[in-house]
Amino acid sequence: MFVFEDLLALDSNDIMKVLGNVETEDLTVALKNATEEDMAIIQGYMSQRARDRFEEEFEMLGKTKIKDIEEAQKQILEVAMKLLESGEIERPEEE
Repeated sequence: MFVFEDLLALDSNDIMKVLGNVETEDLTVALKNATEEDMAIIQGYMSQRARDRFEEEFEMLGKTKIKDIEEAQKQILEVAMKLLESGEIERPEEE
């Protein structure tokens, strides 16, 4: 099973492909409860323009319901699964 936290285990190029195929709004909501470390990792894969937009939207985002966070994470996972199924990205190898 592929879960939201597994996205960070993807290859850096694959993370960038996923980020390039998701809406900033979904990403912003999905990361609302993320650790600072996870936020830094994700932002490290963004272009400066995308990072600026993300930070602006994140600052404007108020209280967010857990169900909304989970729904946004689900949307991102669906994008990742489509990319996995098409072979554009690869599932990380388990150790």
